[in-house]
Amino acid sequence: MLNLDLFHRYSIGNRDFRDINCSEKQISGQDLSNSDFSNADFTKTILSKVTFNSTNFTHSIFYSSNIYEVAFMYSNFTEVNFYKSKFMQINFSNATLERSNANEIIATQCDFRNVIMNGTTLVKSAFGSCNFTGANLSNCDFRGSQLAYCDFEGANLSGANLTGVILDNTNLNAAIMRQVTMPDGRLHN
Repeated sequence: MLNLDLFHRYSIGNRDFRDINCSEKQISGQDLSNSDFSNADFTKTILSKVTFNSTNFTHSIFYSSNIYEVAFMYSNFTEVNFYKSKFMQINFSNATLERSNANEIIATQCDFRNVIMNGTTLVKSAFGSCNFTGANLSNCDFRGSQLAYCDFEGANLSGANLTGVILDNTNLNAAIMRQVTMPDGRLHN
């Protein structure tokens, strides 16, 4: 029922979905770009093949959600809770994910090019074949995470905490690494 109501509201021009409860629902196959989903609840929601470009998700909850083949380009995820969510083939390019909780997430084949993630926590998360080229990851906390086949070329990791991070075939060429705590706990200047 949520799908039909949501898509109908969007089709007649409504873009204001603030505070909507989408928890434990399945949303698929639609374009919901240029909308406001701030303070929305997507807890345990399945999102697949949806486009949310240039959409506001500030203060929303995506706790334990499954998100597949979704476009979030240029969207705002400031102070969002992604705890324990799974992402596959997601396009977050040029999005803002500042001060968000992305602890214990799994992200595979995701595009994080040019994202702004200042101060986001990504503790005990797993990233496989993700592109962080040109991303601003300053002051991010990656403690205990796994980064396999990821590209951080030109990314800003200043002030990031990489303690205990497993780097497997990950490219850090030309990454800005000022005051980074390295996997072994040493400070990199």
